[in-house]
Amino acid sequence: MYVYNRYQWLLLFLIFSIFGWVWETVYCSIVERHLVSRGFLRGPIIPLYGFGGVLMVSIANLCDGNILLVYLVGVFAPSFLEYFTGVLMLKAFKIRYWDYSDKKFNIDGLICLSASLLWGVFTVAETQFVHPYLDRFILWVPMGFLRIFIEVCAVIGVIDVTLSVKAAIDLRIILEKMESAKHELLLMQKRLDVIIALADQAYTQKKVAIAAGAQARYDGIRDSVGDKLEFLTDLIKNNRVSEKSMDALRAARDEFLELRQRFGQIVGENRYLTSMKDFILRHLISDNPTMVAPEYKESLEELKEKARDFKKHPEE
Repeated sequence: MYVYNRYQWLLLFLIFSIFGWVWETVYCSIVERHLVSRGFLRGPIIPLYGFGGVLMVSIANLCDGNILLVYLVGVFAPSFLEYFTGVLMLKAFKIRYWDYSDKKFNIDGLICLSASLLWGVFTVAETQFVHPYLDRFILWVPMGFLRIFIEVCAVIGVIDVTLSVKAAIDLRIILEKMESAKHELLLMQKRLDVIIALADQAYTQKKVAIAAGAQARYDGIRDSVGDKLEFLTDLIKNNRVSEKSMDALRAARDEFLELRQRFGQIVGENRYLTSMKDFILRHLISDNPTMVAPEYKESLEELKEKARDFKKHPEE
């Protein structure tokens, strides 16, 4: 039976949070073949592991040395915690910051059988082999030093959480604005197709079509609409259409320019590059390579690509 005061429990939480960050960073860096500082927060901690570690020790206290019971509870309790945390983050930020969709027997991509079984192994290993030594260390740390250390870490942690949550909300807003802009651009694209087809019978979709597979991407749609507007401009300059059609073409061109101005500051170069230069937001994207946004899949992939490009060429 392990009995700690609140500062010792918090130290235990911090130790497991750091361990989780090291584990995830090493694993993801190997998979991605480059250094990835994993986690939602900027500090070298992943709180989910901290809560999981505290849960492991609490399980050991409750199970009173029954290894099979420790394993079974270690499978289900941390899995519930992981799923609950994932659901909350998805609802708040519209993003899954970890994704098990490619694993067998997964639930909503937030938990999977293999990871849950591994939680059980971790629980048994920690409680039976690791924690006796960890317990000695926790009890050895002088209480005066521990109190100051935990309080300083708490202040830093609150700042980190605040900045990271703000960055996650900013990311959600950017994705929402990209989807809104994309929707309006798609409507504009359809209108342009009709207007050009009526104005010029020689017009063909091939001439200004979007590249294959780019239909769902903001950049692709924007470029396609731009190509169509260049075609419109050419028609107007060469007086190849009637006065009535020309008025419709000019109106369509003006509407697109208004759309571009309206959304440009949010998802265009100015605001976008500002966002990518923001340390917290940029690292939130680049350090969570498995993150997915079910509602904004293509938009998030575009942001990931931009983040990778910025990391390679930050001066551009």
